Amino acid sequence: MSKNSILDIAQIKKAEAKTFNSKKKLALAIENAGLIIAQEASINTNYNEKLSVLILVGPGNNGSDGLVAARFLAEWGASVKIFLLKERNDLSKYLKKTKNKIKFMKVVAQISPTKQKEIIQESDCIIDGLYGIGWDTNRKKSNLNKIGEQLIKKVNANKKFLLSIDIPSGINANTGNISRNAIMADMTITFGALKIGMTQEPAQSHIGNLIIETLGIDKNIKNDTAKIITLEQSSLKLITRKNNSHKGDFGKLLVIAGSRKYPGAAILTCESALIAGTGLINLFSTKYVQQSTVMRLPEITQSHIQNGEYLNMDNFEEFIENFNNFDAIVLGPGIAQNGSTVKLIIKIIDFLKNEPSTPPVVIDADGLNILSQIKKWPIKLSSNFILTPHTAEMARLMNKTTKFVNSNRLAISTELSKKTNSIVLLKGPGTILANQNEILVSNKSVPSLATAGTGDILSGLIGGFLAQGIPPVQAASTAISIHAESGLLAQNEIGAIATKASDILNYLPGVINQLANKNEKIL
Repeated sequence: MSKNSILDIAQIKKAEAKTFNSKKKLALAIENAGLIIAQEASINTNYNEKLSVLILVGPGNNGSDGLVAARFLAEWGASVKIFLLKERNDLSKYLKKTKNKIKFMKVVAQISPTKQKEIIQESDCIIDGLYGIGWDTNRKKSNLNKIGEQLIKKVNANKKFLLSIDIPSGINANTGNISRNAIMADMTITFGALKIGMTQEPAQSHIGNLIIETLGIDKNIKNDTAKIITLEQSSLKLITRKNNSHKGDFGKLLVIAGSRKYPGAAILTCESALIAGTGLINLFSTKYVQQSTVMRLPEITQSHIQNGEYLNMDNFEEFIENFNNFDAIVLGPGIAQNGSTVKLIIKIIDFLKNEPSTPPVVIDADGLNILSQIKKWPIKLSSNFILTPHTAEMARLMNKTTKFVNSNRLAISTELSKKTNSIVLLKGPGTILANQNEILVSNKSVPSLATAGTGDILSGLIGGFLAQGIPPVQAASTAISIHAESGLLAQNEIGAIATKASDILNYLPGVINQLANKNEKIL
């Protein structure tokens, strides 16, 4: 199975059972895991003989990994202390001769709060082996969980290096939801493969630096829940241009965007599509928006639209006469929800979903809000449609609360994709791309993208790649990667707070050029 595989709890347990199908194999895996943990703890805390390490040991295999790590660290001269979540009868099995070298080892419930605080504060490194993937909401009310959560709260208050085994304790490995107190790790060493919950917030913010160690488990992964979004080589080939290229080779994109209220959306969408390499872009919008856009982007062409502040039914015939001239369509950024605009967009969507020659269509922003107003929604679209909601738009589309959406991002993306037969891109940290055949997830969190207009840029990138003939899923995943990388570059130079959407545009060319140059070397 691919190194990019993302698994749920059932899948990782099945793969582990197949890999460690004997006591000998399991014991060897625990030894290897413990060694890796001890090495990372040493390296990341500037190891010296005075190193003080506290290891939190739960009742499962994560706790066993922690005990082996304790043995190695003690053998290397560190001062090791252990908090046990509950009594274990296998301490000698894992600690062996170093058991007598452990400076302190006791069940948490038997340690006074004062002593707990003292040991936590004097530790240079704390290793979390409490729960791993074993934590779930069904155990939330258990006494063992209460003890663990109280300990986690104290540990999080410590400012020293905090390393989690497999997944920070207190996180649901399937959903990314967390308990009231979940470990806030500086580093997480996960085994086998990335767990789906680790790609979503709030869990993603608790992971810290992530290391994936397969331990041979990857060889027994037959099915995965999702894959990490990567840049496909086939997509990059279309970015690279031959010497005899002309604009007709790179497609025509129709952008239905902008209104008196949101004129900038059209600019951001069109400019990002131009940067993506689209051969020709036509802006289907009001005169006001067209005039303001052409001042910034003289490269774009314009549909013949009558005067007005918002698109209306008078524009439908113009659309029908010209839509066949384009290789892709972006519909929705900044069009607003004026009554006449709503009627027009509903009629356009109804036409496109029934027209055999419809090119790939990206529906974003108010295009999505208008979709949710269609009678008998959700309607069947096709795999030629890419829906790109953020959390609030998804909530409207699925008639749910934003809290529900954020707690069930993977499930709700898959559900909308199935109900509409379309591709769904749910924006946000851990962006999800779902269709009938696969689920892709971005493992990047980019706070600088949490600002108005960045979604318009993403839609423009997707539309630009679609117009050049890149298949819909690849166009969307390529755009997600470029968008995130550009956001990170802007964030590093300008800062997450000060970065605005138009700043992101300045970093797109460099990222795309880097990919194109890389592809030339591959070819």
